[in-house]
Amino acid sequence: MCISLFILISLLSISVSAVYAEIIVFDSITTIDRPVMLRALTKGRFFPSGGRIVKFFINGKVLGTTLSGGDGYAFFEFIPEKTGLLQVMARSDNEKSTGFLLVCNRGDKLFFVEVENALMGSVFSRNIMNGADVVLRSLMKNFRIIYVTNILGISAARQWIKDKGLPSSVVIKLESEDYISNLQAMGLIPYAMVGSPGLLAQSEGTVKKRFSFVPLEGVTEIKDWFDLRKKLYQKSDK
Repeated sequence: MCISLFILISLLSISVSAVYAEIIVFDSITTIDRPVMLRALTKGRFFPSGGRIVKFFINGKVLGTTLSGGDGYAFFEFIPEKTGLLQVMARSDNEKSTGFLLVCNRGDKLFFVEVENALMGSVFSRNIMNGADVVLRSLMKNFRIIYVTNILGISAARQWIKDKGLPSSVVIKLESEDYISNLQAMGLIPYAMVGSPGLLAQSEGTVKKRFSFVPLEGVTEIKDWFDLRKKLYQKSDK
């Protein structure tokens, strides 16, 4: 009886692990001809799951296969030969996940857009702020758009952007000031940012133009996205 119960519990544990197997692809930013480490995380229900075979793809083309480490992370080096937004897919067993690789030219201007505080009317309603979709598309002619998320998380933010029909681009978390410094080291220009007081404070001194929908010292206040576009292109006297 005890042996049978043990076997049953073991089988159920294996079944649950399989059901909740997951893989997550992280978005990346680089410049043309510069090596970048594509990154994915293999997970069980609650914890990372290491030692799994992971196959990476770019725009549907197989790049190669690697193993995830004990921490669940799998890496694959890739050197892009053209600029643009490339789709990255990682597959492990029957699970797959997609993300983006943004390949820029040196000297490209970056515009950081916080999803929760600059695109949503509120985190609870999740409506698009007035003019955001129209203005974002026009700004993509001159800037590389980078979405930044905080509360939602990368997966939920990606899905929301897709559901609302907003322009596709990378979604990142700015968890350290070094992230922007690393982009500068690639020859990219952190030109503008719109978002929450916390995010804007974090970028002080590294981003040229900062915008907010609420009054903040040292930050340009805007009424809506059309006002943002107008003030973005205004020449500064400084």
